[in-house]
Amino acid sequence: MTDISKANIEFWKKHPQLQCFIKQGVLDFAYLDVMDQEPIELLISGRILAVGKPAILWG
Repeated sequence: MTDISKANIEFWKKHPQLQCFIKQGVLDFAYLDVMDQEPIELLISGRILAVGKPAILWG
């Protein structure tokens, strides 16, 4: 899940109904500013999403 608001992401990260998905590794979060062209770092896994870089999220 992405948002530009750190408050929203912190709320989601602590939300009880999302915890099982976070623990399973199927849900991650990132700050996203659509005006920024920098790669996106996922906050839980630390993986980087970038143009031209494959996004292998499982395994």
